[in-house]
Amino acid sequence: MPATLTYPWIISKRSDVLWLIGPVIFSIAALGLFYLFTGSIHTDRSKTVFVFYIAWALLFDSSHFFATYTRTYFDKSFFRQNRPILLITLCTFLIGPLFIGLPFLFSKDINLLRNSYTIFNRFCICMAYFHLVRQHWGIIAIYRRRNNETDNRSRRTEHALLLMGCFLPFLYFQYSNMPLISSSELFSAFELRSWNRETYYVLAWGVVLLLVHLLTRRKWPFLKLQWAALVMGVIAAFIFLAGLISLKTLLGWICSLLFTAFLILLQRFVLRKPADTINVPKWGLLITVIAAHVIFIMLPIPLLLKPVLLGIYHNIQYHRIVYYHNQNKYTGADSSGYGMAAIFTRRIVILVLCMALFGLFTTGFQWGSRTLLRSEVANYFLACIAWAIPLHHYILDAVIWRLRKDESLLKHLNAA
Repeated sequence: MPATLTYPWIISKRSDVLWLIGPVIFSIAALGLFYLFTGSIHTDRSKTVFVFYIAWALLFDSSHFFATYTRTYFDKSFFRQNRPILLITLCTFLIGPLFIGLPFLFSKDINLLRNSYTIFNRFCICMAYFHLVRQHWGIIAIYRRRNNETDNRSRRTEHALLLMGCFLPFLYFQYSNMPLISSSELFSAFELRSWNRETYYVLAWGVVLLLVHLLTRRKWPFLKLQWAALVMGVIAAFIFLAGLISLKTLLGWICSLLFTAFLILLQRFVLRKPADTINVPKWGLLITVIAAHVIFIMLPIPLLLKPVLLGIYHNIQYHRIVYYHNQNKYTGADSSGYGMAAIFTRRIVILVLCMALFGLFTTGFQWGSRTLLRSEVANYFLACIAWAIPLHHYILDAVIWRLRKDESLLKHLNAA
């Protein structure tokens, strides 16, 4: 018998199509505006990219950081129940300065500082991309939940398809272009053969994090430091292997292995027993996300424009799901105990004003930290602090959007 099509919308058909599945249209519109300004109108291409990036960071990216705070720090009830984790995550602002500062403090070697910052900066970029893809998976998980799809095997398969489908173009772009993103990379130029000290340093961080995890896992199980230790081990192994066979060769091998795994997984998924129902919103979002990532990453456009196009999709989707959650939770007769979170939900003007002020501060600080100071060392430290704003958002998001372990969250997302 033919499969039945199901439409388990989260908000409504119109809202889901426009704000959860279809925000890629806004990214396409931004790309069209870029071609219009740089094609038919004679403007400086680099200045146009800069304007687009600043506008995105100010209007979309910074505001979606603030959206997270509306349901955490500004929710009195949530803050009271989760005070330890919300306060501990603020230590994110120390991660970057400590990571690049410790080796420089003892060695006074500017090359070691540059290499440490290169590792940290690239790690943050990968974290940003992983966070972006994971948010798309979060929406897919809600569609699965709304359609009562509880099979762990299909969940893992679909999750792997999304991660591989998005990370393949990301890694292949790094392999084929090898872009130099930070000023520190202009000096190192990915010559990793002499990075012996850096390898041992990152590995030492992994050992320290693992020991801290073993000592604190009972008191603070939410920290999940074992995963941070694993990441440090992976980074150390990556640097070591890249030093042996060159970074370009290693990335090429990883892309080949990932592409082969993706094809095998896709073949097994296609040949499996057909499903009785087809979750149309879920598959619409999954296919749209992978296609958008492949197209925007592989398009021959300026490097700085790629995060803008992918970020607009991510930011709009995030704003809508957070506002839907806040509407369900903070609008009602018992909303007086939530503090500013309830005011933000009822008074959109106040919310937009606070987001604008937060955006001006964060965007100004991030760009100022990279351009205003003449000291190379000071620029690296300030850039690490600037990275702490999005890093804090990524860590906080990983904690507060855990569908399978939070019944109240499922209730407020209408996914119980």
